Amino acid sequence: MYFRCINLIKTIDEKVNFANFEKGGVFLKVTVSCRPHFWEWFPRGDWCVELKDGATFRDLVEALALKLPPEFLVRMNELKQEKPPFVALVDGRSIKGLEDFDTPLKQGSQVTFTLMLGGG
Repeated sequence: MYFRCINLIKTIDEKVNFANFEKGGVFLKVTVSCRPHFWEWFPRGDWCVELKDGATFRDLVEALALKLPPEFLVRMNELKQEKPPFVALVDGRSIKGLEDFDTPLKQGSQVTFTLMLGGG
């Protein structure tokens, strides 16, 4: 299974759509919504991380942490707090704590990362 970002483009509502990528029938679409001063976290251009079949949200986070600045992993660790400033969803299901990091990714999964700073 592969996750790939192609042609990262900032839109007027400050959302980023990671373009579609298929390999071996596996498709992941990731949407990132962030404040402008976090924009530099997400590299522009064409890049990918490889995930094994049966991968979980935790696997995706660990793979992305190798590609993104350290602040990304700091924010992911904040998901373990009671009211984190960072929200993540897998197929619409909120990642609310460490136990949710084992949420499986499957063909067609949609993962959303949203930074909620200063009350969102």
